[in-house]
Amino acid sequence: MNKLFTGIATIALVGAVVAGATVAFYNDTETSTGNVFTAGSIDLKVDHLKQIYNDVECKTCDVLIDSDTSTQVVEKDGVSVGPYNAYEAPEPSSWVDEFNDAHWIWGEEGQPDGSDRTEYRFRDTFTWYGPISGVTLDFSLSGDDNYTVYLNETQIAQNNSGAVWQNLHSVSGFENEIDQGVNTIEFVVKNTGGYWAGLIYEMTIDGNCEDDYFKNHCSLFGEKDLDDNDQFFMFDDVKPGDLGINVISLHVYDNDAYACLITHDETNNENGVQESEGDDTDAEGELQNYLELFVWQDDDYDGEWDHTSELEFGTSTISNLGTVPVFAGENNYLSATSTAYVGIAWCAGDIEVTENNGDITCDGHGMENDAQSDIYSASLTAYAEQVRNNTGFLCSPDLLID
Repeated sequence: MNKLFTGIATIALVGAVVAGATVAFYNDTETSTGNVFTAGSIDLKVDHLKQIYNDVECKTCDVLIDSDTSTQVVEKDGVSVGPYNAYEAPEPSSWVDEFNDAHWIWGEEGQPDGSDRTEYRFRDTFTWYGPISGVTLDFSLSGDDNYTVYLNETQIAQNNSGAVWQNLHSVSGFENEIDQGVNTIEFVVKNTGGYWAGLIYEMTIDGNCEDDYFKNHCSLFGEKDLDDNDQFFMFDDVKPGDLGINVISLHVYDNDAYACLITHDETNNENGVQESEGDDTDAEGELQNYLELFVWQDDDYDGEWDHTSELEFGTSTISNLGTVPVFAGENNYLSATSTAYVGIAWCAGDIEVTENNGDITCDGHGMENDAQSDIYSASLTAYAEQVRNNTGFLCSPDLLID
């Protein structure tokens, strides 16, 4: 009898222990979720806004844009899409086809069905630098069915008569809408019925550069990441007394950054010894010794040194340029979203800068015969590095060494 009660008591005690473990005390919990460290970034862009050579300004010689599969489709029925490349449209024999390179395009593949009423917006771009007055413009287009044309968001043409695809239409009087730099042209085309739909256009602008070598070989470009085709200097017949001026700008985004222009990878090629060079037998050319530079902070990017307000970085031969610090305003760096403009004047001979009025001239008498036929080449790199936690930064060619 006693053993039985003892066993029951033991079981009850164990049960009490288990029950006690489920009793909750007052508590509270606060959790911070999704903690992330993201590395910052610096995005550097460069543009080449102005170039002058012996008082001749670089400008766009001609522009040709036409419809093909590189034209971008950006809207369908008023809703943004893509952008993606246009498709070549099926062409019945009765459609106009009077261009050499332009093609009928549409925003989808194949032939639309009879109930199709789709409207597409197409986009193309072109770049223009220099005067627009006096140039020759030729712009023709056709669309199936209705179209409206916008240049830099201004309407320059419209035809809502329907079934206008059988004829080319000319557009004129839009010269004042062309901007310096990149221009955007858009075409809104609606298929109002039937089985065919498409757009065809071609625009040419002739800047009348004639045979001017410099105008046909110089290069200006807007804000971009540089590639192998972006040269600031390209001259193949330098003579004593030649004077050139370039304006280069640097733009930095996302974070403040120190910025530099760094000259590197220089080569000096004798390119054969001319009889007039005398007894010159050096393995390297001498041209670099006669190319002098004057560099300044060209705040108004006009290619002229304002000696009263614009900082002078100094005068040097091209081979001794090394690095140039680039900044805007009173800081010695570029703040995020800011732009700095650098003027670079070069002279084949002795460069002369007049302190009282900022005039820049070139005296070619300092250039000797031993430079004849020589070739000098170099790379010019725009470099940016963070400001934060980076005291003691100095521009140096060593920055480009891994």
